[in-house]
Amino acid sequence: MTSMLHRFDRNAPFQLKVQQAELDYVTASRAAAATIAENYVGVALHE
Repeated sequence: MTSMLHRFDRNAPFQLKVQQAELDYVTASRAAAATIAENYVGVALHE
């Protein structure tokens, strides 16, 4: 997630476009946002 949210001086223009595309996908897709959230905080356990 860090590589998606932060820009680095060493990134080539192509890498910046890939980064923007990933961010656009996560912000436009409910499924992608849920995946990021689950990976960040963990999947809820049901008892």
